[in-house]
Amino acid sequence: MGNTNRLSNPFDHIIPGSAIDRRRHWIVFRAFNYYRLALIALLLLIVTLDEGVRVLSITDNKLFISTLLVYLGLVVVALITSLVRFPSFYVQVHLQTVVDLIIFGLLIHASGGLGSTLLVLLVVTMAAAAIMLPLVSTFITAVLASLTVVLLWLHPLWLNAESTHALLAAFDLSQHGNSIAQISSYTAAIFIVMLVTYSIAERGRHSERLAQQHAHELLDLARVNQAIVQHLQSGVIVVDRLARVRLLNSTAREQLNCHNAPDDERPLLGMLSPALSQRWKQWLHTGLNDTYPFRPADHLPETTPYFSYLGEEDSQKPGDTLIVLEDSNQVAQRVQRIKLVALGRLTASIAHEIRNPLSSISHASQLLDESPTAGDSDKRLAQIIHNNAKRASNIITNVLDLSRRERAELQDIQLRPWLENFCNEFLRGYQGELPHIEVRVQPKELRVLFDSGHLHQIVWNLVGNACTHGAHPDTQPQITLQAGFDGQRQRPLLDIIDAGPGIPQADQGRIFEPFFTSKTRGNGLGLYISREICEANRSQLQYLNAAGGGSCFRVLFGSHRNARSQILNVTEQLND
Repeated sequence: MGNTNRLSNPFDHIIPGSAIDRRRHWIVFRAFNYYRLALIALLLLIVTLDEGVRVLSITDNKLFISTLLVYLGLVVVALITSLVRFPSFYVQVHLQTVVDLIIFGLLIHASGGLGSTLLVLLVVTMAAAAIMLPLVSTFITAVLASLTVVLLWLHPLWLNAESTHALLAAFDLSQHGNSIAQISSYTAAIFIVMLVTYSIAERGRHSERLAQQHAHELLDLARVNQAIVQHLQSGVIVVDRLARVRLLNSTAREQLNCHNAPDDERPLLGMLSPALSQRWKQWLHTGLNDTYPFRPADHLPETTPYFSYLGEEDSQKPGDTLIVLEDSNQVAQRVQRIKLVALGRLTASIAHEIRNPLSSISHASQLLDESPTAGDSDKRLAQIIHNNAKRASNIITNVLDLSRRERAELQDIQLRPWLENFCNEFLRGYQGELPHIEVRVQPKELRVLFDSGHLHQIVWNLVGNACTHGAHPDTQPQITLQAGFDGQRQRPLLDIIDAGPGIPQADQGRIFEPFFTSKTRGNGLGLYISREICEANRSQLQYLNAAGGGSCFRVLFGSHRNARSQILNVTEQLND
């Protein structure tokens, strides 16, 4: 199924600068050489049939044939060098253009000079060369071709002059009006044809480059769209009119359990899921989406398919079909999350309404406890009321804080001095048996991005839990704040480790659930709120079993912009 969801590049053969693109230039050059071979063969055939004088006005048959044979050898050599591609393309094109000028000059001279019909072939050959030559070379070639025509006119004048005086008289332009007009027309034709040919070829190359650019932009956009489709949480399948699968994203593979499907270019939908194929045919017939879920296999969750046309909906000639597969369990979870959000808002509203009368109850219990007429039993009951009212007030405060939590403002924090200041503040303000706290930070310059107030709230809660639950009876709590860098994930981390009995294996999967607690006096919201605050700061809170016993809560921070330099610092310090 690898070809079903992989978008190949149909424009590989026109990538500018690629090996295939350069090969196209060589193909044009070899085609030009084949044209030269065909022209040589035609001229040799005319000479062999003794039609050279009548058709080409040949005056020097020996020179004509010798020149053609030399030209044939040079063209064969050019074909061989074009196959091995040495020397470079432009070197060969320029050399062959010079050869064409010399050879056609000799052939025209052997055919009567300016009166030869081969002058037309010279213009055509130079125009063909202009397709491959740069602009400057095209202009220079046109000048050389024009000079060749002029030399063909001057050569017989030079030979027929009997003296210097006769030679000067022969150059009297007034006596050669027709020849001058003929030379001018051929020269103008050479310049015009070559420059026009170059302009047309350059415009074609520019249009091709523009088409290539647009094609690659469309291809990139298609790849982006395909990447988005591949990462959707819903399964996506595109099926053509013949039930062949054109697109199948990874989620749909999981939902249909088709990892071992045959590696066909476009497998049939019925091969992947007969049940889904049947539902698709039913939709084509009725046009109605049956939202009743089906189970692709006994061990897979229920899936609900939704069908729609891609493009125009033409019942006479339907196009491709888009099939979206929704996991029924995920849909139920989303509905449940929406209900929980609404319930959370309702709970926050109720908690706010309860808070005022609860404060009155707590205040009244304090007054009753301080009353001089209250007996011991009344004071004990008043203390019970006050303690439970305080506990309920703490729960309400946590619920309200959770519902209206402010947005995190990420700050660049250097962990070592921050942790040292925190330890001093905690030891001054903690109500209970003071712990022994050890701070370890490696590297010492480790920095994280986190809201300072949120980090203080999380670490205070975790260290407080370690003092309360992370110590053996009648022993001083031993807490280690160990910060480092996870080289594999390239993220900083902070471990809060205690030396207590640890959390039972059965409870480890539930400790981050709201209101879960194993203590009678706890409210079960501390770890839940700490984890929510971590996620708001693009971090994670995890529980690990400490290597030497006890508990380890790890804050895995988000990636820091100086992560690479911190990795290098860790490596250097380890080497030292």
